[in-house]
Amino acid sequence: MLKSIFCLLLIWFFCCGRCLSQENSYGDFCIAIDPSYWPASGFRGDVEGRLQGNHWLVGSIFYYQGIINKFGRANIEPAKRVVFADGDSMRGLGFELQHKMFFEGSDFYFAYGPVFKRYTVSFREAMWHKKVMDGLEYYVHEPVSLQQRINRFGATAIIGKRQHFNDFFIVDFHIGAAYKQSVVTADAEGYRSYTRNEWDLAFSGFYPIGGFKLGYLF
Repeated sequence: MLKSIFCLLLIWFFCCGRCLSQENSYGDFCIAIDPSYWPASGFRGDVEGRLQGNHWLVGSIFYYQGIINKFGRANIEPAKRVVFADGDSMRGLGFELQHKMFFEGSDFYFAYGPVFKRYTVSFREAMWHKKVMDGLEYYVHEPVSLQQRINRFGATAIIGKRQHFNDFFIVDFHIGAAYKQSVVTADAEGYRSYTRNEWDLAFSGFYPIGGFKLGYLF
C-alpha cells in the first residue's frame, strides 16, 4: 500500500507540471451520477467545474438508505443474534471534494481530495431492561430498538479516464485507493462492530476503490 501511495504522489507531481498547458474544447461544467453505488443502497452525484486549463474542482454528495447488505453485515455471535444483521437498516450522508487534473492532450486524469460520511444504523438486540406493567416495574429480557452512529473521515486518490461520446455525454471510469478513519458512538446498551472487511461501514484503514460515472457537459 505504501508503494501505491508513493506512485500516486509521483503522478500528482507529474500532473501539476504537465496539465496547465493543455485545455480541451469541451464544456466548463459537468453533472454526473455514479451507478456503482446503487447495489449498496447508495447514491452519488457529482458537480464538476473547470478551474483553469485542465484543472477541475469536483464536489460530490452521497446518500444511503436501506437494509444493510452483505458488505455491511455486523460481527455478531450466532447465540446473540436475535434479528439477523441482514435486517439492520442504515441511513447515511456524505460529502467529497476533489482536485482533478487531466494529462496533457488526453482524457486521462489524476484526482485527489478529502471525504466525510456519517451513518446511522438501526437494529434490534435482546437485552435486560426496565418495563412497567400493571403499575409495577419489572426487568424483562426482550428485543429492543437501538442505534449507533458512524462518522468516517478520509481521503481518496484516483486515476481515471473521461470517455466522450459527443460534445455533451461522457462516461468517467476511475480506479484508485482511499483511506478512512471511523469513529463510532452508540446507545449505551448496545453496540455492533461493522468491521468485517475493507468495505464495511466502520472499517478504518486503506482500501481500493473504483467505479464509473455517467455525466453531461455544458
